[in-house]
Amino acid sequence: MQIRRCIKKINWSYFWRFPRNVRRVPWPLPLRFLYAVFGLCLVLRFLYVTVHLGPFHDISNDWGRHWWNGVHLFDAPEFMGGVDPKLFQLWVWLLHTLTGDRKWAVEGVTGLLCAAMPYVWFLVAREIFTLRQALVIAIVIAVSPTFLVIYSFFMNETLLLVMLGLALWLTLRAVRLRTPRAYQLAVVFWVLALHARMTVLPLMLLSIGWMLGYQMRKLRSLCFAVMALVVLTLPAAVQSYRVLGTFSPFQFSTLNAIYFKNGSMFHNYYIIDGRYRGSYSWSSPSYYMNVLEPLAEFRSYRNRERAPVIIRMENGSGDFDREYATLRSEYDLYSFLNDTYENMLFLFVSGSWPDSGSWSDDWFFRMNFYMRWMWTALMVGMVVLGPFVPLGEKKAFLMALTLALIFTLSAQQLGIMEGRYRKPLEPLLLMSAVAVWPGLRVRQLAPGLYTPYHFGLQYYLLPMWRKGRLALAALG
Repeated sequence: MQIRRCIKKINWSYFWRFPRNVRRVPWPLPLRFLYAVFGLCLVLRFLYVTVHLGPFHDISNDWGRHWWNGVHLFDAPEFMGGVDPKLFQLWVWLLHTLTGDRKWAVEGVTGLLCAAMPYVWFLVAREIFTLRQALVIAIVIAVSPTFLVIYSFFMNETLLLVMLGLALWLTLRAVRLRTPRAYQLAVVFWVLALHARMTVLPLMLLSIGWMLGYQMRKLRSLCFAVMALVVLTLPAAVQSYRVLGTFSPFQFSTLNAIYFKNGSMFHNYYIIDGRYRGSYSWSSPSYYMNVLEPLAEFRSYRNRERAPVIIRMENGSGDFDREYATLRSEYDLYSFLNDTYENMLFLFVSGSWPDSGSWSDDWFFRMNFYMRWMWTALMVGMVVLGPFVPLGEKKAFLMALTLALIFTLSAQQLGIMEGRYRKPLEPLLLMSAVAVWPGLRVRQLAPGLYTPYHFGLQYYLLPMWRKGRLALAALG
């Protein structure tokens, strides 16, 4: 009995908890060690593209189309050359022109782009977190297969990830410096990132709005943003008009919208033009991989048969608009709910194509496919917890960007969602998770802390309300 009483009196928590009067000091990794690991990761990323699996290992399918349209950007691009984003086509044209299609040169430049991607996001993380945290985030990004394997293909996301990181870093830098030149440089890179993928539009608007709050001459700064958008968009608009006969500088979204609303897995066109005739057939890779593997088997509701659409290029976008109007009139609530459900399912759990797959012999491809569940958990966590966790100003801005992009990709009705379209969201998710974790233990909102909701009120709605009241008072 005496032994039992002694055991009950022992404070067992002593063995896994620090005493209250002893300060807990985390074991810091040496900065030199982190720098060495990060540098090694950059070198390995370069070697992965140049030695293991370069973009010339397969020139077919979509990545072959991107290469062809980029090489023939200014002479004879095909129909899809006017549909796809123009910035990546310009990048491929520069690769083709400067390297002369030499395999070692093209793969070397692509390897440098692959190595530059985590370094750019390290610059972003350094503006928000401590140096040690930024290095850890950059190392995680550098070793993640989702940011590595895609550089083995000529895909638009290879350039988008770098441009988005540069635009976000320049935004944070402009807020820190608060100078007109820093603001103007950030605006230019946001417009360029918009030409890489139109889905970054809400991020661009939020970033420019935030930067405007720190500019002395807000009207002049806003006019510069509009002017930069017009000047940098005009060449892409002219190029799309030359190929398609319609002004579509960022992306010809009507084509994807028709596929989204036709209720079929396939999308067929007959293109008739004075220069060429061709037939095109599209089908989203999201329907050919089991997105719920290994939990269940996925089956789409799309089972309709559609006749090919005849497009006469001399009519410009007229035939596309006519077909879209027909499908829109047939579109019912049942189709809308099913398409929305499938799009959200593809966003949250679909694997990226062509850089992942459980059937692949490459270990990186298989690992990338099964790591998609990590992004599912992070997205659910950010949606559930993110809006309510008190954060600093820059971290709240980061969380606002993350939630805005999740909502945009979930609610868009312009195309079939694919796991590849999630890539610009993934580095934001990693940094948002690091930002949220310490804030989960904060019980009250201190003067220097916000949530994304407070952030929006602080920088957009409240200033507009106050200025409106002042204007009304002046008129009265």
